[in-house]
Amino acid sequence: MSNPELFQFHSGPDGMADLAQIHEHNPGENSALDFLQRTGNDVLAASMQIAEAVKTQKTSVDYLPFHFPQSLKLVAQMIAAEVPTRVYYVALGFDHHATQRVRLRRCCRN
Repeated sequence: MSNPELFQFHSGPDGMADLAQIHEHNPGENSALDFLQRTGNDVLAASMQIAEAVKTQKTSVDYLPFHFPQSLKLVAQMIAAEVPTRVYYVALGFDHHATQRVRLRRCCRN
């Protein structure tokens, strides 16, 4: 995840209250709807926890302003905030084959 802003609901000052009201869980006879409401509530709670963690958790390390180090910083912030996640995933995001054609040409000339 490169942009924690994606976990925030943007709709003005009353937006979170409106969203919470939409996701209010009212158990009924429809088990599928109950499941969806519980899942929606879990996602809403987790997204609020992640947004708060990113906003409030400071790290003791200075991270370089590149994608991979910033991803590690985000993971460190979520761990420090005790976000209940068992696995975190970050990606390096480079292509090993970007210069393959040039290297192949050099190799074949010799």
